Amino acid sequence: LAAGLMVYDILVSPVDASVFECDTTRINSIDYATGGDALNVAVVAAKLGMKVAMSGVVGSDMPGRTLCEEAEKHGIETSGIRISEKNKTSVSIVMRSGGERHFAYYGEANDEFDDSYISDELLAESKLLYIGSMMALKGLEGEGRARLFKRAHQFGTLTAMDSTWTNDGVWMPKLEAALPHTDIFIPSGYEAKEMSGSDDPAVTVDFLH
Repeated sequence: LAAGLMVYDILVSPVDASVFECDTTRINSIDYATGGDALNVAVVAAKLGMKVAMSGVVGSDMPGRTLCEEAEKHGIETSGIRISEKNKTSVSIVMRSGGERHFAYYGEANDEFDDSYISDELLAESKLLYIGSMMALKGLEGEGRARLFKRAHQFGTLTAMDSTWTNDGVWMPKLEAALPHTDIFIPSGYEAKEMSGSDDPAVTVDFLH
């Protein structure tokens, strides 16, 4: 069961600061893709032959339909995806220049997602619950993450999450309650350093344990 970030990506290239200095800038390409860590993991796992379910929130709009269709195309169970009654599907405009990427992100639908959106039935059917981009899910901040992972463990379901970056500089207060109930945690090196205050991997591992 992959749960969390579902995003419709608009990829624009190349874009640099000069785009704000003129009325119209000609670009080389624009592409559309399904994204969000949770949906990406679900699609890749399905391609590897796993039985996969997806849980998240999308809007009642074209990007939302596209994300659901992409999941269904790969045989992913989509009954856990909710259609928001108030928010549009989360969208990222990905601006690329050289090797750099910058994101303009609208995330109201993803912010809506919380632990109540995953049913006991879905957890009971799952061997592993993976939360994609935990720090980008406002509805799961603090005790919400811990409640969800405790509930998963009641059904013998393993729990896993990755982090992603947080722009407000707040790390452990958002994660600490869930970590004792997390079987697999996948922060990046940069993220782990922010959490532990150390760039020594051994110190970081001890801190998170």
